[in-house]
Amino acid sequence: LRFTGYNSGMLDIGNMSQSIWSVTQGYPLEYTREDGNFSRLAWHAEFIYLALAGLYAVLPDPRTLLVFQAFWFALGALPAYRIASRRFRNPNYVRILMLVYLLYPTAQTAVLFDFHGDTLAMPFLMFALDAMDRLDWRRYGIWLALALLCKVYVAVPVGVLGAVLYFKGHRRPGRITAVLVGVWLCFILFVIRPAFSPPSASETSAGFQSYLVFYFGGLGSKLFLSTLVIRLATAFLVLTPAVVFGRFAWQWLLPGLAIAL
Repeated sequence: LRFTGYNSGMLDIGNMSQSIWSVTQGYPLEYTREDGNFSRLAWHAEFIYLALAGLYAVLPDPRTLLVFQAFWFALGALPAYRIASRRFRNPNYVRILMLVYLLYPTAQTAVLFDFHGDTLAMPFLMFALDAMDRLDWRRYGIWLALALLCKVYVAVPVGVLGAVLYFKGHRRPGRITAVLVGVWLCFILFVIRPAFSPPSASETSAGFQSYLVFYFGGLGSKLFLSTLVIRLATAFLVLTPAVVFGRFAWQWLLPGLAIAL
């Protein structure tokens, strides 16, 4: 309804739909900016969008992506159910934890806010956690690989997850996870992004430095200080529901905390 009523306030749904449509025309996830055409691979590197080009060719409408995103997110309730059912005999507890996933405020906001690769990564990560919980390391690796294809900084929580696994006693899968994530992140930042950046796009070809400036360049500025209260209030709203449940196993909060910080 927000999209149909011309109330999408940012360019993201337009950028993503044009990028995925461009694949059907033989272009590498290109979208138009004020300074020309860019590939998504030169910025957030959402390889997962390539897999959606077939769907978009059949139903070439941005609402296709919005519906798919909501449906795919909802499937993450299945691994949430399986994880909970292995721990609780009371089926009501299992249902409650499924609803925690489905109704979590940050997740709901992500599903309703245009179309993004990191929203698509959430179910992949849930399936990976379910496989990890069953010690099915092969499927764990497959699901994590798919999650990493969704957006470059999904590597951050996955890398921290590897560290948590290592210190929880699963040293080999934890070490492999952390090492492969580091290699993947370097490959994206120093090979893929520069390769798909236009010659004039110095901000994308700068690799890792551009990410540091983009996300942390405002620290200490007047803008940051003037919005500090609302930032802290937002952090409280985002983190409190997780802490309520996660305090019983705080180590598993660390991957999400890395993104929140």
